[in-house]
Amino acid sequence: MEERKLIRLGNSSLAIALPKTWVTKAGLKKGDKVFLEENGGGEIMVLPRFKQDSEPREISLDFKDQDKIPLQTELIKSYLKDYNLFKIKNNLSKNKKKEIKNLVKNFMSFEVIEETKEEIKLKDLFNIEEADVSSFIRRIDNILRSFFHEK
Repeated sequence: MEERKLIRLGNSSLAIALPKTWVTKAGLKKGDKVFLEENGGGEIMVLPRFKQDSEPREISLDFKDQDKIPLQTELIKSYLKDYNLFKIKNNLSKNKKKEIKNLVKNFMSFEVIEETKEEIKLKDLFNIEEADVSSFIRRIDNILRSFFHEK
């Protein structure tokens, strides 16, 4: 284990210098991004590349007797807990499916990937390594336009 001191960086930040051997071994250079991940023990890991989970994390959400707002809240909470595959189920009517699809339009990276009578599967398709800025700008534009066209 190597000891490092915190140094002041500006008025509101502290910084540490990374060991040159680690930076070289990771293939990094000045200006490259590193990613910080907090583990459950209060420690921070410094990663040279964004780590993607290979397995999708799945959650089932029951839409029975819920309106749009609680479902939206549940989707956001689940997304923040790193779920990326969402099954919304419970014998959905055409109107409920339409509500869900309209709700999904408000999320930048969610797409309906499967639809049956009993459920709708949503997937978070955002991959930082494959992020296409123009498609996200187009999606933002579509979302903003839909705000102005709704009554």
